[in-house]
Amino acid sequence: MLEKFWLWEDDDRAADVIEAEMQNKVYRGNIELLYMGEAMSYNPIVTGKCRGEVWNFTDVDVQPCCEQQDFLGWFELWLDDQDETDYFKDYVYDEAE
Repeated sequence: MLEKFWLWEDDDRAADVIEAEMQNKVYRGNIELLYMGEAMSYNPIVTGKCRGEVWNFTDVDVQPCCEQQDFLGWFELWLDDQDETDYFKDYVYDEAE
């Protein structure tokens, strides 16, 4: 269901359209794995094109971690470095998407 970065806080569409898309994409197809506090969590995607990847969820957006990082790769980073890991070092946000 999720396929690319989405910052709904800056989405210009009507609030009801955004909420409907959130219900269909953000609130489904993933499982909260690790809650980091302050409305941020890491969730593996369990359905759709990005199945198996770990994404970062916040109160304003969703995005993949370590661009196209699968669960095993993410988990190894977490085990090795935990809070010192930069999960977004390889992620490039393209506004043209």
